[in-house]
Amino acid sequence: MRLELIRDTYSRDMGTFGILSVYHDIGSSVPGRTFNLGSEKLFECHTVERPWANNAPNISCIPEGEYTMRPRRYYRGGYDTWEICDVPGRSYIMFHSANVPSDLEGCIGVGARRCVLGGEWGVESSRATLADLIAHIGNTGSSADVSIRITHILAGVLVKDGKEEKGRWNHPQDPL
Repeated sequence: MRLELIRDTYSRDMGTFGILSVYHDIGSSVPGRTFNLGSEKLFECHTVERPWANNAPNISCIPEGEYTMRPRRYYRGGYDTWEICDVPGRSYIMFHSANVPSDLEGCIGVGARRCVLGGEWGVESSRATLADLIAHIGNTGSSADVSIRITHILAGVLVKDGKEEKGRWNHPQDPL
């Protein structure tokens, strides 16, 4: 099982947003050989995160990269979820039911669509979307079974001083 988060919107004021897709790799094997026949998209949803703040714990989205994942119980929320493991300088990065960046402490919230809630950019139907995500990934397994790749697109939306700029732009983690 493979997840891919493509971030497409960064705002220092409003947060980081993207599309999360869940893929199942399709393969075939014969004795001594395995063939990758591609992948099938099983699920897709929107994400909400805190703005990039140099990977500071509890206040920044996590760096782009490839990470393993493992199932984890979120005790404070009382539900099963998935943890993104081996994030440099960070721990307990999980998928959550969260609608706006201020609901999060460095983790990733999921939702069915983007919206504005109380003046904050966010996502809707977060609890139901998290339940769908967990149903597609499953809640058992090992970190060897599930991974995530987090990246960004170069043509998207960047918000500076409250104004949207569309087109090519530098990623917040890139040096100017």
